[in-house]
Amino acid sequence: MPMNHDELQTYLDQAESNSIHASDSLNAIHKKAFDYYALNPMGNEVKGQSKVKSSDVYDVIESDMPSHVRTFLGHNNIMKFTKGNTEREKAEAKEKTEYINFLIRKQPDSYRTQLSWLKGAEIYRYSAVNYGYEEEETVSHREWEGLSEEDFEIIKTSLHIERNNGADVDFEELKRKEKDGRKDVRAKITKTRGKYFVRYIDPERFVITKGATCEDDAELIGHDDYVTKSDLIGMGYSEDLVKDLAIVSGSDNDERDQRLVDKVATLTAITTTGQGSYANLKPVIYVLIWMATALRSVSRLNALGVTC
Repeated sequence: MPMNHDELQTYLDQAESNSIHASDSLNAIHKKAFDYYALNPMGNEVKGQSKVKSSDVYDVIESDMPSHVRTFLGHNNIMKFTKGNTEREKAEAKEKTEYINFLIRKQPDSYRTQLSWLKGAEIYRYSAVNYGYEEEETVSHREWEGLSEEDFEIIKTSLHIERNNGADVDFEELKRKEKDGRKDVRAKITKTRGKYFVRYIDPERFVITKGATCEDDAELIGHDDYVTKSDLIGMGYSEDLVKDLAIVSGSDNDERDQRLVDKVATLTAITTTGQGSYANLKPVIYVLIWMATALRSVSRLNALGVTC
């Protein structure tokens, strides 16, 4: 018989407890490694004695970066599709190669993301990025007053073009007080735009089953994040369910948030002002975001008795 929500929650909790996300010792190792790299205080300083720090870890990592950058961020193709025998197959391979380069290199902060990933692999025991496709919905409201018949037809034509381009258009003619033959109209235009993304995942947020060597043998894989309640509702979750979720607050979370912001700033050698930090997302909810492969596959869930 299918799992109920409590049984599924128990299963997920057990899967998380068997992941590196629950390893305090690993987090401590990563924190110490980052402190060595960033030349942070180690907590064993003695007042009145020298506070000189060895920069060996920093020097080794930075000396490795030029070769990594040439390999991964150089002018060569990120990947290359094999050409076929026909002209059509050759053209298709060329277009696919150019498209992959465009997707990766033309991402916002692409260089920063890949540099953080490369440095993360040097500093920590693993380094990860999250990639995929997401859609963003934008809504705009427009109003026109005192339109002549000619202007009114032009507006209708432009909105018809918007609709043909995939937008959802709600068009309404308003009642005009003045009886001068002119028209007032209002429109609501909803557009959905999709985009590919590549984002660096801090080791403190990364989740994967202990001992896993790849996605195929990982029971759980993904990362944790902070989201607003409105974001969860926008993802399709019930408003009644979301409104009862606890809000994340407190100094511990704020310190963790700022530590993640500081780490990204240090990894990329960029000075941040805190803009875009998690603190700007209050009130927020702490959630685990698991990829579609988190529980391996829908068929495996069905085998466990879970209906999807």
